[in-house]
Amino acid sequence: MDAPIIGRPPFPPPIANAVCGPQVPGSKIPTDDSDIASLNPCPLNACCNFWGQCGTTEEFCENSAGNTAPGTKGCISNCGISIVSGTRDESFIRLGYFKGYNFSSPLYQNTLRVDASQYTHLHFAFSSITPGYEVNTGDTMTTHEFDNFKLLQCPKRILSFGSRSFSDDPEALTIVCEGVTHANRLKLATNIANLIWQHDLDGAPDTAPGSKDEGENYLAFLSF
Repeated sequence: MDAPIIGRPPFPPPIANAVCGPQVPGSKIPTDDSDIASLNPCPLNACCNFWGQCGTTEEFCENSAGNTAPGTKGCISNCGISIVSGTRDESFIRLGYFKGYNFSSPLYQNTLRVDASQYTHLHFAFSSITPGYEVNTGDTMTTHEFDNFKLLQCPKRILSFGSRSFSDDPEALTIVCEGVTHANRLKLATNIANLIWQHDLDGAPDTAPGSKDEGENYLAFLSF
């Protein structure tokens, strides 16, 4: 029929399992002329298809010009899978980790061979904390690499705590947890700060608390 239609098209009926788009159960009908396809967008700007499901593959993202004809997928919002590059912020951080324990590896590279100009922040991996809350920079060869690491000039030099054994071994697992308690936190914070000052480093990264009940202790430790 060749005749103009006045008014808005009917609001689509809900789909029981829809998680995005206008057919999510309970969606409110806009009172203006806004695009109903933009209702209930997917988290992280993922694609929303005609059946109210979110995804990032062609099944969800293929833009089919508003129809679900055979052979089309049916995307209604945030469609397309093209990579979009934004402008780089002037304060963009280029962070690297140097494996100080890598001396015996066939991929070994001396610290001084690192092109430090390519980084804004360079972490030395890894130091650990002893049961007496002293900072340990590793065995003889790792400490040798640490001494070379201190000679780098371009990036901010940061001493990282970690390693698989320090994080997982039963005898080491509770050191940080106990180190941030009221009885030990001042000693641990002082030892870390003294090492940073002694070796003219730019800092040490935070270590997250291991369980919810350690949060207050960890916060008090960071206050130093």
